Amino acid sequence: DAPSLRSEASQSVLAALAALPQVHLIASVHHRSAALLWDAQQVRQLNAVWVEASTGAPSCTESLDTVHTLLENLQDGAHSGEGRSAQVVLDALTANARQAFRVLLQHQLAEPKSAGLSFHQLYADCRA
Repeated sequence: DAPSLRSEASQSVLAALAALPQVHLIASVHHRSAALLWDAQQVRQLNAVWVEASTGAPSCTESLDTVHTLLENLQDGAHSGEGRSAQVVLDALTANARQAFRVLLQHQLAEPKSAGLSFHQLYADCRA
């Protein structure tokens, strides 16, 4: 939902990536009008699926000013070569999002040649 990704050019690039069978995009949106950011045609082009993963916590709790820290740490990790970027991103996710990534990771570790989980299987595994 970053303003820099809302341009038509950015959306076209994301749609082209999403169209590749070898590429699977996972994104999160934290915007009060998230459902209005894309029209039906854009959602189809992105091959997007909407999943509500609210923690139920008040928005002010979920959105503590961690964006600047996240970007700072990502930049530091990219420049230092320590490979901390993935951990920084995971630390910035909500507990529900971390659990979804944990389920995906466990599946890929158990079945490395797998093409991944279907949305319905991921949903069922996360609810279990």
